[in-house]
Amino acid sequence: MTGSLTHDDAREIIRRAVEKSIEVQWISAYAVVDECGNLISVSRVDNAPAAAVPMACSKAYLAAVTGRNTLAHAEHVEAFTIRHDAYQRVLKKPLFPGPGAAAIVRDGKLVGGFSSSVSSHGKGMKLRVEGGAVLSRADIVTAYALQ
Repeated sequence: MTGSLTHDDAREIIRRAVEKSIEVQWISAYAVVDECGNLISVSRVDNAPAAAVPMACSKAYLAAVTGRNTLAHAEHVEAFTIRHDAYQRVLKKPLFPGPGAAAIVRDGKLVGGFSSSVSSHGKGMKLRVEGGAVLSRADIVTAYALQ
């Protein structure tokens, strides 16, 4: 991958996300945006809810323009509703304050954002992985996609 994200880079990230999502049964949509939050590529896995696409795009946008994963924003949105409201008014696109998105950084420089979106799984949202750790299916997909 080069210093900025190309369409081929974005498709490769999404290809890895879809591959891992099938393995861990995380049915979702995946979005990659550039550092300004402009959509480069998005994919919705078969049987993912229709709402998954706009939510993935919104969360990837938030990760890119803030340079942070969206979990912190999601955890603080209720405590800081005025701040979230200000983000909504200042930024050009709607924000979904949910976890599941990460900033994409290369050589210490922010180059974009990636998000998986909503999903559900009958056996739960978390998996026990090798070594005994318990991780969310979304975190497993995101880590694999952004490797």
